[in-house]
Amino acid sequence: MRNSRVNHYNTPWIILSHYWTPGSNTEVTTSAAYTFGRGGSTALNWYDSHASYDAPGYQLAGDPRPDYYRWLPSYYANDPVTQGLLTDLWLNDPSFSQINWDWLYNANYGNLFTVNNVNGSGQSQTGARSKYIIEERRNDRNQFTFNSNITYRPTPSNTITGGLNVSLAKTKQFKIITDLLGGEFWYDIDQFAERDFDDPNMSQNDLLNPNRIVKEGDRFGYDFTGNINQYQAFAQSDWILPRWDFYVAGSVSQTTFWRTGHMQNGRFPENSYGDGEKHNFTNFGLKGGSTFKITGRHYVTGNGMFMTRAPYFRDAYISSRVRDDVIEGLTSETIFSGDLNYIIRTPRIKSRLSAFYTEFRDQTWSRSFYHEEFRSFVNYIMTGVDTRHMGVELGIDINLSSTLSGYIVAGTGDYIYNSRPNVTIARDNDREVLADQRTVYLKNYKIGGMTHTAGSVGLRYNDPRFWFVGVNANYFDDIYIDINPDRRTANAVSNLVVTDPQWGQILNQEKLGNNYTIDVFAGYSYRTRKRHFITINLSVSNLFDITDFRIGGFEQLRYDSQDPGKFASKYFYLYGRTYFLNLAYRI
Repeated sequence: MRNSRVNHYNTPWIILSHYWTPGSNTEVTTSAAYTFGRGGSTALNWYDSHASYDAPGYQLAGDPRPDYYRWLPSYYANDPVTQGLLTDLWLNDPSFSQINWDWLYNANYGNLFTVNNVNGSGQSQTGARSKYIIEERRNDRNQFTFNSNITYRPTPSNTITGGLNVSLAKTKQFKIITDLLGGEFWYDIDQFAERDFDDPNMSQNDLLNPNRIVKEGDRFGYDFTGNINQYQAFAQSDWILPRWDFYVAGSVSQTTFWRTGHMQNGRFPENSYGDGEKHNFTNFGLKGGSTFKITGRHYVTGNGMFMTRAPYFRDAYISSRVRDDVIEGLTSETIFSGDLNYIIRTPRIKSRLSAFYTEFRDQTWSRSFYHEEFRSFVNYIMTGVDTRHMGVELGIDINLSSTLSGYIVAGTGDYIYNSRPNVTIARDNDREVLADQRTVYLKNYKIGGMTHTAGSVGLRYNDPRFWFVGVNANYFDDIYIDINPDRRTANAVSNLVVTDPQWGQILNQEKLGNNYTIDVFAGYSYRTRKRHFITINLSVSNLFDITDFRIGGFEQLRYDSQDPGKFASKYFYLYGRTYFLNLAYRI
């Protein structure tokens, strides 16, 4: 199952605020808001992993994704005929790199199936059971927030601020059928549990409605609510002096979260339905900073912070979709951070040079995937994950003339894992622990998913007759793909020696190549006789249509230590030339 499209939804909101000044030195503001919205992503799902395509050379597993490893020529290194056929298809048949929707519909049309004891009613139903569907994995969030702040100025140079923040959130997570792809219904059981256990109750996703038949728009698979309540009190004091400005602040917070299940899962009947155990975390934070005014145009600033933060709901549970078990030894994260800045502000030049350092300690990393070694779908839980982010940044904005301006921004950093976490591997369909306290040698590997070095240079011309035009040149370097932590364990290389070619293939982290892009933009503003304004803005990103630029990627969590290329890394490529046109009429 893989995401095929991400949907974004607007979030309606209701907000009330109040402002009160009880005295000349005191101000009080309060606000309350309620937001609610719908979010999620669509994905393919399928049943019967032993299905095969009914075409010459297509006798493979029924996974319909074009990049499934059995569809790649590299899988057939020992079968030159099949490898040649697939190579030819990838090179010469564009449709081969797409999902064969006709085949999915035909597979569903011809799959006549009888479900007995439908919904526990004792009745039977026969029809076209969908093997392939499109599902939507929903994540709907409702949140109430309340904020109250008080500001007191005992002297002209000192301001004291304090307040209270409250957030009460409920995140509803479930799946619904979006499209049966020609079938008549989907049978709501877990095919992995059906394979692994003889007890038919173990495969039921909801024992309260056994042998469920679900159709388009119905919820299935899992359905639960994440409840997250947060309360925070804070205070800050600021001083403004002739040569120095400085502040100190502190906060204390309480976070409570718990899971409410709306289905009784057959693998975990005792702790999947209803309200689960509540988990409480008390945290605090301290920060401070200062500004030294060298002159009225040159400043040096520094900031420091130490805080603890409750673990995220999504990382706290072993498998929140189906059970209420949390990770053993769950604890708050600790964050240290500091920065030092040199700032220049003149009529012609504005610039900032910054150095920063941040550490995140005791993070939790949790993922679910099919593990090749254990031949099972597993929950992979790392605790004690530390990361370090440090680097320098520069930004310069220059007025070259009354109509021409330019800017330079650049940054480089070293973002690494800074610990050797422990991992627990648990089978997804029961409570069996497959590996416990296995050491992951992550220290000094780069953090993927971000560009460690980047820069941009731009020019903009503003004409007195209300039009402008500009160009940006952007550069990206030091890009690393996300690594699979299970490949950095002693078990991953236990059957290898350093001279084996697989040793480096498993342990080395891939660095992607550098590249650049050019963007151009222009705009015009016109005022009508009625003093209304018409504005038009046009921008073109990636002007030279660079499409072979890999901007990121990740190692698949599923891997084979004897054949590291079997489950190859996935990459993200930069969009080609894109256009944006905005036309506005303002009264």
